[in-house]
Amino acid sequence: MTLVEEGAHAQVRDGYAIPIREATPQEYPRVAEVLVESFTAAFDVSDMYIADLRDVAGHAKAFRIWVALDDQEIVGAVLTPKDPLHIEESLEYVERWERDFRMLAVSPAARGKGVGRSLIDHAVRELGALGIRRVAINTGLRMKAARKLYESYGFVRRPERETMVVDGGYRVLSYTFDIPENLQAEVPRFDAIEAQRTVSPQPEGQGSIPGFLKALGLRLKQTTILTDSASLEEAQHDRSSYEEEESALAVIRPETIEEVSTAVATANEYRIPVFVRGAGTGLAGGAIPTRSGLVIATSSLNTLYPLNVTDRSVRVQAGVITAEISKLAASEGLFYAPDPASADISSIGGNIATNAGGFHCVKYGVTRDSVLSLTAVLADGSIITTGSGTVKDVAGLDLTSLLTGSEGVLAVVVEAVLRLRPLPEQSHALICLFPDLIEAGRAAQRISSARVQPSVFELMAVPPGIGRNARFADAVRGNSWMLIIESDEDTPVTTSRIEEAIQPYRHATIHPDEEELRWVFSLRKRGKPYPEDVWMAGGDTAVPPSGLVDMLVSLEEIAHRHGLGYSLVAHVGDGNLHTAFFTGRHTTDTAYPRALEQARRELIERSLELGGTITGEHGVGVDLKDYLGSQIGGRQLELQRAIKRAMDPNGILNPGKWL
Repeated sequence: MTLVEEGAHAQVRDGYAIPIREATPQEYPRVAEVLVESFTAAFDVSDMYIADLRDVAGHAKAFRIWVALDDQEIVGAVLTPKDPLHIEESLEYVERWERDFRMLAVSPAARGKGVGRSLIDHAVRELGALGIRRVAINTGLRMKAARKLYESYGFVRRPERETMVVDGGYRVLSYTFDIPENLQAEVPRFDAIEAQRTVSPQPEGQGSIPGFLKALGLRLKQTTILTDSASLEEAQHDRSSYEEEESALAVIRPETIEEVSTAVATANEYRIPVFVRGAGTGLAGGAIPTRSGLVIATSSLNTLYPLNVTDRSVRVQAGVITAEISKLAASEGLFYAPDPASADISSIGGNIATNAGGFHCVKYGVTRDSVLSLTAVLADGSIITTGSGTVKDVAGLDLTSLLTGSEGVLAVVVEAVLRLRPLPEQSHALICLFPDLIEAGRAAQRISSARVQPSVFELMAVPPGIGRNARFADAVRGNSWMLIIESDEDTPVTTSRIEEAIQPYRHATIHPDEEELRWVFSLRKRGKPYPEDVWMAGGDTAVPPSGLVDMLVSLEEIAHRHGLGYSLVAHVGDGNLHTAFFTGRHTTDTAYPRALEQARRELIERSLELGGTITGEHGVGVDLKDYLGSQIGGRQLELQRAIKRAMDPNGILNPGKWL
């Protein structure tokens, strides 16, 4: 810090003189920059909120704009009222002799120098000079540095006032600070008016938590609405490692599509966020509440309608467990092709939300390829049906495909018509074992180039203990990786071509029977093997088959360079790699190891270099939202956000994720 600028009031903290003065109109653009960079460094804010931060000239009509200086550069700001009797649109809800200062902001580069505390000092003195006796401020859960500063200054948390959400669902935290008497000026006119003013209760309109919960209770059955701590806690988690400070206000378990419509319409009316939860098996944090909002759990939307054998289709509600669909279809010699490893526990609604793949997608495609029609609730509560019951349908834009994989940011999917296929009459499997990963990858590429179409094509490390099975003992000796290849086509020809393709590579081959294959698949479905008590960074990048070996080489090289272990299972036929880097966790660790995130970033970047994607089937969610722009580019990202704004203008559907 330098000498105090002429005309500025200096606050002395920790040996620094913090010059503070009123901003000139010419400085408003710089003030706007400080406000935006300070608030966006703490949490995601809406375009509307950013526009409000930038409107310094508009705020200057009712507020004085104070700035803190460092080497004559503006590094902080705070707003105080010019006239406390005229600034509040809802003055009747403010306690007597109580007002706020607003938009306290410190540039991230200037933090730790006492700027924020000095701005509070100045704001408190300014408010006291207006006759105000108590300062009230609002902040958010994510504003950790600000909360710590307020509390160290002497502000007291007021939970009884925390009844609102703002800017798409951020819960407002309230603090107050009693201004010391020696800083309170006597302002007779202000005192006289305040003494007579009636204080009304907080309104129950947009953003009101009590208002929303009251309306929800009047419009839905009470048995549908859950607000107990266990239900709210369950809604906070999926199978990812992500945790959010914002929490669900309520969970509902609707039994009808109409109840979903009512709930969403009510949330839209009150501007309360909506998050849709299937079975909670997501791995990218896609269903986790990132704001204080309503969670719609689809578990009671579990009707599985009778098969239409002639059309080879079935209508299902979103909460149906995926494996149950194929069980029903098998009774008529049909099957539902998408079969993620979680099929026994995941819901079809969640699979549609992430456009899930699975073992058979190498031949039959991902979820989108098996969805004929969707019924969905839009952000305003209206209900639409997309597509039709036919495989061919080119009438208008393909909204069915748009909603499949949209992770709940565009609509709430409540029902689907799914395409079924005839069960194969024959199948044959090979398990091919290799001494190292790269050799297995080269063999997989050769198979992809051969004139064969596997129905399942997987890569995994040889599971520990598999050699204790006599049938596998000789084959696994000296081998570390295995390909599992299944075909439901002309098996003798297919088997011959596969064996011819891998002939140049050192390998052992097993032709498992049906029971042995089920056993090996049960090991595969357990996912990526890694030690206990480790830090881990996972992913599910995918590359074209032509880039597979390069990707595997990069995986090994990145792990070695950062001193990390790694694990891998892969839908190798379509280039989808489920990876995890890991390192030991120690009691002395104070933070997540940076090497893990750096390694994951490098692997994602390598996937994009090879023409691949940041996620093959897990979805973007919270996990990969910062990487999406690297794949699709800024123009396409803005186009997708424009679609989001058109379908969800108030931004209530699954906010805080990739759109």
